[in-house]
Amino acid sequence: MELLSVLADQGHAGAATALTHRAGQVLGRLEDQGHRCGTPDHVPSPGLLTGLSGIGYALLRLGFPGTVPSVLLLH
Repeated sequence: MELLSVLADQGHAGAATALTHRAGQVLGRLEDQGHRCGTPDHVPSPGLLTGLSGIGYALLRLGFPGTVPSVLLLH
């Protein structure tokens, strides 16, 4: 989603459409299945890359891409 976000910021219409579609999918799955950490057995952890902090930060990036910097792209 970070790459789609960068392309959408550069004016790529297809990337903007795909980003909107993917954001809807993410929010739908989060609502249906709840949060799932990327740890073994999906054990909740506070980590940024595989834990609850990362889930929250990714949601902030989806909602406020111009305000919240990308950690993955080191902005």
